[in-house]
Amino acid sequence: MNEQSDIREYKAGEQILKVGDVAKEAFWVVEGEVRVFLNNDGKIVDLAILNENQIFGEKALLEGGECSANVEALSDTKLRVFDRESLGKMLEDTDPIVKALLPMLVQRLSATNKKLLESETREFIDIDFL
Repeated sequence: MNEQSDIREYKAGEQILKVGDVAKEAFWVVEGEVRVFLNNDGKIVDLAILNENQIFGEKALLEGGECSANVEALSDTKLRVFDRESLGKMLEDTDPIVKALLPMLVQRLSATNKKLLESETREFIDIDFL
């Protein structure tokens, strides 16, 4: 990854993304820990706890639109930010099958998250992000 990409810092408890924000960037956790969650009428549905070398916001790179989950820093956190153009450059020489897999996986993840939020049994389901 380009070492010149933007690094952003967040304090513990600080909101990074919220549902409905314009989805235009993804974030690589350089240091710290974040929580990805949904809020359904006050019922919090935790989707993932992510730490160093994990990525969130990947939907923005492949689909755009709006953020589909909330993200907050659980500890003081440093994030490397990258956008669709950066990802395109990283994938230029990637095998076409790998390129085809990425949007498919993001679409399936989005559908799963939607069903999880709607499910009456959501508290019994545990989902990991890629």
